Amino acid sequence: MLKINLLTATIIGLCLTNINTAFGVIVSVGEGNKTDVSQTVAPFNKNAVASFQEGVNLYEQGDLKGSEAAFRKAIELQPNFAKAYIGLGNTLDDQGKSNDAIAQYKKAISLEPKESGAYFNLGLTLARLNKLDDAIAQYKKGISLNPTYVSAHYNLASALYAQDKLTEAVAEYTETIRLDPKYVQAYNGLGNALDDQGKPTEAIAQYKKAINLDPNNAYTYYNLAVTLARQQQLDDASVALKKARELFQIQKNSEMLQRVDQLFQKINTRQVN
Repeated sequence: MLKINLLTATIIGLCLTNINTAFGVIVSVGEGNKTDVSQTVAPFNKNAVASFQEGVNLYEQGDLKGSEAAFRKAIELQPNFAKAYIGLGNTLDDQGKSNDAIAQYKKAISLEPKESGAYFNLGLTLARLNKLDDAIAQYKKGISLNPTYVSAHYNLASALYAQDKLTEAVAEYTETIRLDPKYVQAYNGLGNALDDQGKPTEAIAQYKKAINLDPNNAYTYYNLAVTLARQQQLDDASVALKKARELFQIQKNSEMLQRVDQLFQKINTRQVN
C-alpha cells in the first residue's frame, strides 16, 4: 500500500498559486496581495516593468505563450532584469521546455546571486527532472539567503523524503510547519515520513491535523487510511477511505480510485500488512 506524497502536485501548482514566490518576490507568509513590482525593481525601465507585470498577470491566467512574450519583451527592454528571467523560466518550464527554463534561472542567478527565488525555481525544475541531489542543493541555497522561505523548506523536505532521508525530511517538514502552521501538505508529508520511521501514532496525529485544516484533501484521507489499516484499526481505516473515495470521485481521479478500491479489498479480506 503505497502512500501518496504531495511533492509532485505541489511543484505543479506552486507557481500559479503563489505568484510572488514564483517570480522571486518574497513576501510574508500568508500575504495574498502581489508586491508592487515597480517598487521591487525600480529604478528599472518603466516599460520593462509594465511588460513584467503583464507577464505576471498572463501567467496567473494560464496564458503561457502570452506570458512568455511579455517576459521576453521586459528582458529586451531591460537585459539585467533578473526577475523577468525567472518569470520566463517558469513559462518555459510549464511548456515542457525544462532545459531552456534552467538556462533562464541560471541567467537570473548570474545577474542577482542573492535572488533566492531563482534558486528555488531552479530546484523545482531539477526535481521535476528527478535530479534530486541538484534540486536539494538549490533549495538549500535559497534557504541560506532567505531562512523563512516556506516553500523552499517544504520542497526540500519532500525531495529528502523521496531519497528516503527520513530524519532530514522530518526536520524540514517540521520547520515548514513552524514557519506556516497552516501548510497542509507539510503535515501530510510529515505524517508519511513519521510512518516510514515506524511511528504510526505520531503519523496519524499529523494526518488528522492536515484534515482539520483542509477537510477536502483526498490524499490525506487516503494516507491516513493506509496507516490505520496497517495498525489493524480497520473500521477507522474504512471511514477515512470512504471519504477519500468520495473526494477522488468528485475529482474524477481514476488512478486514485483504483488504489482506494484495492485497499478496500485488502481491508475487507483482512489482508492488510
